[in-house]
Amino acid sequence: MQLLGVRLAMKSPTTQTPTPTDIQSHLYLSFLHGHTADVALHTKGEGWAVVYQLHRVVLIQAGFFRSLFTAGFLESQRHDDNDVSGSPLDQVNICFDDPNITRSAFEVCIARLYGGGPELYVSPSRIPTSACPLTPSFYSNTTPQIPPGHHPATPRFLLALLATSVYLSMSSITSQALSMILSTVGPHTVVRYIKFATGAGIGPSEGDDPEAAVGLEAVGEEVLYKNNSPSSITVNAKHGNNDEFDITHKLSGLEFEQSGDKDDGSSVGGTYSEEPPFNYGGIGDKVGEACACWLMRWSADILPYEEDADHQVAVKSEPSAFLRQEAGHSRRRATMSSRPHSSSQVTAPKLWARGGLSASWACAVISSNEFFIKNEWERYVFASRVINLRRRDGLDHDEEEEWAKLFQRGIHYSTMSFEELMRISQDISPVNGRPYVSMETIHSAYWQHSIFRHHIVTRSPVSTVGTGSRPPQGDKELGITVSTAEILATLSSDSVSGAERMKPYYPVPVDSSQRIGDWDNACTTTTPSDDQLLGRASDLSDAGLLRPRQVNFFGILSPHYTAASCIHADATGKARWSPYPPVRFGVEFWGVGQLAEKSRAYSHTIWYAGSLFNVYVQVVRKKGIQLGVYLHRQSSVDPMPRASVPPVTISTRAERLLNSTPAPGNCPSTPIPPPQSPPRGHISAGSSSSISSVAFAVPGSPPSSPTPSHIQPSTINAVPAPVAPLQPYRDPRSTISAHFIISCASATGSSLTRFSSSPDQFSIGQSWGWKSSSLRTEEYTEPNGEAKTRELNREASLRATVVLGLI
Repeated sequence: MQLLGVRLAMKSPTTQTPTPTDIQSHLYLSFLHGHTADVALHTKGEGWAVVYQLHRVVLIQAGFFRSLFTAGFLESQRHDDNDVSGSPLDQVNICFDDPNITRSAFEVCIARLYGGGPELYVSPSRIPTSACPLTPSFYSNTTPQIPPGHHPATPRFLLALLATSVYLSMSSITSQALSMILSTVGPHTVVRYIKFATGAGIGPSEGDDPEAAVGLEAVGEEVLYKNNSPSSITVNAKHGNNDEFDITHKLSGLEFEQSGDKDDGSSVGGTYSEEPPFNYGGIGDKVGEACACWLMRWSADILPYEEDADHQVAVKSEPSAFLRQEAGHSRRRATMSSRPHSSSQVTAPKLWARGGLSASWACAVISSNEFFIKNEWERYVFASRVINLRRRDGLDHDEEEEWAKLFQRGIHYSTMSFEELMRISQDISPVNGRPYVSMETIHSAYWQHSIFRHHIVTRSPVSTVGTGSRPPQGDKELGITVSTAEILATLSSDSVSGAERMKPYYPVPVDSSQRIGDWDNACTTTTPSDDQLLGRASDLSDAGLLRPRQVNFFGILSPHYTAASCIHADATGKARWSPYPPVRFGVEFWGVGQLAEKSRAYSHTIWYAGSLFNVYVQVVRKKGIQLGVYLHRQSSVDPMPRASVPPVTISTRAERLLNSTPAPGNCPSTPIPPPQSPPRGHISAGSSSSISSVAFAVPGSPPSSPTPSHIQPSTINAVPAPVAPLQPYRDPRSTISAHFIISCASATGSSLTRFSSSPDQFSIGQSWGWKSSSLRTEEYTEPNGEAKTRELNREASLRATVVLGLI
């Protein structure tokens, strides 16, 4: 005893207290080599089975294992004598019923519990930036050089990591995976991501996903299948073997929901497997939101590339047949946009063609109010091009039903000119030889257009008593709207016709604002909490707005309302509805970061319902950087403001999408490469850090001559002096009442801000709008007001869509 004490005393001066780093390193080495393990984890997933020697005390950091080992389950007890092989390790069998969990994702999650594991490498070519919003990989198909020791964070791996971390209840990994997914939404990833969000799974590997996590290949012992049967396996492990796997996934019910056979119409076609779909609640919704927002901003830009790729394939396979078919719709292509330039350098993704978006998703995107397209005529042309692209692979009965609904109620024909309706009536599909739109639909639209015009031109400039169910306020309202209660009373009548029951209605919005694509859908930039990640909020936000869900295509669906659905949507009976569809158009602003204080950048001017409208944006830097967007009722006698145009260096992309030949009678105010249309908004009373603090109903700027944009002359295209668009008739009233919605996409397209305005009074020359820091002006502006040199070559523009209607 004395000798032992002497020995201990002699060693004590040299003994060092382990640091946290030493302990972490010790644990990680024990994980790598299986030293002092107390549990053998037999794991089985879709196509893989591995045994790991691990440590309970480390595993219980994850919620799944904490419940498994401490909540009274059989696995909570030590069973040293239950292994016929005499192994000192407890044998725990886990069979993952979620097919999206992969071996490499599981190993990364386990390694993180030990404080180690490979760094994840996201290729910069997959990350969109303001300088290259469609990602570098869209223009250059190069293989990324992965740094040694890093695990390639491919889109499929990130989805698997998200699914695995949700299953294991590891919110920090879930947050990291979700952040990486949202930062890599682009043309080559959006379809895979949105299929995951709708329950179709992570998709097949493209050959760039390692089976095991990099650096962890020797951590587990692989299982060999007998006769290739997943239900009969042998475990090649150092300690023991099991004939079968027991399912121990009983703890995962709170993390995700397994969907049944219910079909809400919003799933994406071309599912990856026949496995039951898995829904990840709010996490999956966030992925879906970002993808839906991206589709709103960028998907129209992708179609020319897909058409060009299809053109090249068709010419090589059947040149004579293709040329005959091409002659039938060459005119339509010329009216929309030209073929993409330098397309040989672009790897066209499959987005609109079959194998990309399903027909239901394609229809929802094209008919959405937020879809960035110049006007309703271009929406029709775009829809016909998409359908022709898909029909070249043959007619599909289910798809044809979706196309019929799209052309019947997804396009607002009554806002088009008579010349455009005539062209549509003569437009025949080169594939099936039938018109896209029925004559009944066209006749109904023109009749509706004529009645609407009658309401306007017969309105006196002074106060009159109008016709309609709601008496107008002087000459400002047309008296064309009805309340939900009035619709209910009409339906209750015994004499109501079937046509009246199916009559479409369009909602009159109320003052509101909403952000889609952010963490909590409320314009925050903070890291989400566990409840935000793993929980599912109610269907209604605090402001009473519908939250983005799969059933409403993650917030971008523009519903079709009939009398019955109006009543169903409004329990109060106070909502107002119009039988006349609003006008919809897109606007785009360039060089926003170069705008001087309070100077303006204008969109082109449009004509609608007897009035001229345009949109302008301006930057305010007094209380932080704020961006204002305003709808302006333009005077027909004042000079038309010059529209914002893209820098010469990037005008090609703008021309490809927006520089289209207008239909007869629809002359744009400025024939420039990107003809845009005006958005609307409500002027903010002051600075705000979020949408919820934006003030409404504050009068806009008084009538005045527009302030020109302060953009360097060398960075814009020379354009002729703007002219007013053709005005078939004029509204005689000096003041009108109009409602509007402006939806502004972020620079890269993964989020969207939607401002809605209840009816406001517009005098000639008056503006209404919003200014808010929630538009994330750092994407377009510099804090000191000076643009960086490289900004002159940026493709980042401010895109917005506008929905405008009269009451």
